[in-house]
Amino acid sequence: MSGAIRRVVDRIMNRAILGAAFFGLAMSGAVTAVRAQSAPDRTARVERAELALSRGDRTLAQREAATLVAEYERRSGTWTARDHVAAGRAYLLVSAGDAN
Repeated sequence: MSGAIRRVVDRIMNRAILGAAFFGLAMSGAVTAVRAQSAPDRTARVERAELALSRGDRTLAQREAATLVAEYERRSGTWTARDHVAAGRAYLLVSAGDAN
């Protein structure tokens, strides 16, 4: 192969490799985004409920917290320690103002 043809082939191959690498990175980011949406951060959810309560929207706060508590009661065995703390905070919101 002549030198000029060899350089053209090398450029084409380098661009193909870079394109494949960028495609892989893009797909990796897309997968991460989908995972994040399918398993929302429980701490963020309880923080939103606490924020609703601090704004005076007790109904929304209790509804959000009760949803998290129900999830915890169904399937807490695979939750992280951070998720357990979020569930505890949700329990406090649900029972706020209840002496029992």
